[in-house]
Amino acid sequence: MDIERKQNEIEKFYKDAARIKECFHHQKNECKGKIKQAHSIQKSGKLTILESLVNGNNCVYSFANSKVSYDNIMEDLIPIGKKEASTFFGFCDYHDSKLFSKIENNNFDNSDEHLFLHSYRSFAHSYHLKNEEIKAWNDPNYQQILITTYGKKAVEIKKKQFASLNKHLIQRKQILDNSIENNEFDNLNYLVHEFSGIIPFAVSDLITPIVSFSGKLMNNSDYDNLMVSQPIFTLLPEKDHSILIMAAFNFDTTSTEFIDEINSMPNYKFEKAISSIIIDSCQNTIISPRFWDSLSKKEKRLILNEYSIISMENQSKQKVFWSQFNLLKQKYYL
Repeated sequence: MDIERKQNEIEKFYKDAARIKECFHHQKNECKGKIKQAHSIQKSGKLTILESLVNGNNCVYSFANSKVSYDNIMEDLIPIGKKEASTFFGFCDYHDSKLFSKIENNNFDNSDEHLFLHSYRSFAHSYHLKNEEIKAWNDPNYQQILITTYGKKAVEIKKKQFASLNKHLIQRKQILDNSIENNEFDNLNYLVHEFSGIIPFAVSDLITPIVSFSGKLMNNSDYDNLMVSQPIFTLLPEKDHSILIMAAFNFDTTSTEFIDEINSMPNYKFEKAISSIIIDSCQNTIISPRFWDSLSKKEKRLILNEYSIISMENQSKQKVFWSQFNLLKQKYYL
């Protein structure tokens, strides 16, 4: 199909223009080995729990991998192997192994260090992808595609927004770097929630809600007066349960209020809020085929439309997004 071929051509052009291979760790002099395709979500443990057979191969789904059609921006999700799911060229061999050994090789213990390391890795993935996006938008050849699509003025405005956003991201990275350097892990506030069963999702992302659930403005695109409030969102499946970690930098009172507000919700509203965040704000979401393939066409269409259209419309109106779908119902547990 022509539209799919065109999308594939643009995606390849973007990847070539955007590609960055750089270790996220601040001590570059310690780096050893190649910059690897690091997983933001553990491949051998977490992703293995979610994968299942699709067309004879063990696979998972992701919102980041979909096919288009003339009728829909997202027609359906494309199965991918766990080897390529949630990866980024963001750590060298040495730091990827050393940094995360305590959470890779030990059960989650709810300590400040475990909470920090999970959040640090989620932040690193989002930071890396945002810097790749910024690099692509500044690539002269890729800019011609963007200008043709959006117009020169829109591209220039977006580049200025990126420049402002990048200052905020660097500031936050410096705080995380200092924590690693000093072995102190008390600079984040957390919401931690344990589900009694295995949620059919894994998420590792830096989220950017436009408004909180109470209607408070959290982020805008005014590059002269940019407002940036980005909680870190991590949802991980374990052998018989799942763990949600939402983190906010201590200085970011708006994000802290956001996660406190969610934490105080009654259970059903809490589930709907987390479902809405996943659909509205989380691209790096890995989905179990056992869940996705069990849905009706109508249910799939609802989720895909919410992800690709409705949530974006609510963002432009600075309106709270509430999903019609509760992703966390116990009947969907694996």
